[in-house]
Amino acid sequence: MNISRSVHVVQKGDTLNSLAEKFATKDEAHLRAFHKLYCPLEDLLETEVAAGKWSKTYDKVKILDKKCVTEISELKCSTGGKITILKHGQQSQSSKSQVKKANPREQHLYNPIMNFEEFQEEISSKNNEAW
Repeated sequence: MNISRSVHVVQKGDTLNSLAEKFATKDEAHLRAFHKLYCPLEDLLETEVAAGKWSKTYDKVKILDKKCVTEISELKCSTGGKITILKHGQQSQSSKSQVKKANPREQHLYNPIMNFEEFQEEISSKNNEAW
């Protein structure tokens, strides 16, 4: 990095890109690394955040003409990271076929108070009722 050690007072509207051009450095990442290495003050430069596009969205339902994001959806962060959905607030519900296929011994580990085999029989006998 060939940036001279000069004092620059951050002005309103200064961005990493504009200062990288001013100091003729390779890019904003090099400028930020130089700043962190030689300046004891907190970095006050504004970063330019571009609105990203979500990937792995659910396209069968749209809200306000936009696709829904789910727990598998991802957004590329402008700083190189990945933004994902941690808690989405929805709860899934097991279907009758999933209850029939479930292993009672495994379910007992999740909920030792419940007799899952009895629950499976009860679900199987209620063919006409909504569940």
